Amino acid sequence: MIEHSELLDQLVPDLAIAHKEMPHADDSGFNPHFKNKFANLQMLQQRTLPHLAKHGLAIVQGSGSDRETHEVTMTTMLLHKSGQWIKSTMSAKPDREGAQAKAATATYLQRMGLRQMAQVIVGGETEEAYPDLVDDDAESATDHALDPEVAKALAYCRSEKMPEPMIDAFWVENKELSRQELLAALKSTLRNFRQTSKIPVLTKPQAKAKSAKVTNDDDALFF
Repeated sequence: MIEHSELLDQLVPDLAIAHKEMPHADDSGFNPHFKNKFANLQMLQQRTLPHLAKHGLAIVQGSGSDRETHEVTMTTMLLHKSGQWIKSTMSAKPDREGAQAKAATATYLQRMGLRQMAQVIVGGETEEAYPDLVDDDAESATDHALDPEVAKALAYCRSEKMPEPMIDAFWVENKELSRQELLAALKSTLRNFRQTSKIPVLTKPQAKAKSAKVTNDDDALFF
């Protein structure tokens, strides 16, 4: 959603001049989930903010969160020395709880908000230079699995203490599978994790170590 001041007659001409002077942003970031490149936040800031400031323009960004939906929001404002302004707000839901996940989502939204507001070009001077470039690293910040069943199985794996690096590696290797194939592969990964995890030594002689196996509860979640 975009909002703006009643008048934009002074802002738009200066923004157009700044656009003409902005260099293209290099795709220096790399997303292991999609195996493609993107322009990171620092690169976008370096390519846009000095040229905007030169013409009396500034970018202000602030994040927030929705208590009901648990979505992270990012508001980006383009301000002009005349007092005229343009504002845009974006939101996304982190794939897991915790401050780190929220911060990653906020950084992604900040990057996309800046790029959209400044309309900076990413990549080479021509499309031929980067024919396969996809400027999107959202997979590292938001939910990997849009399918509800896969998302439920993924949450269960996390509840079983499956490490995030193992989950990340799983998505790199299996992201092109169908839903049923993905669930089966995730179930197998959980089984392997349980079998290879170290079982703590129990101090009581009568205590028995639990068998590392996939239970009926797992079957109900995965299929």
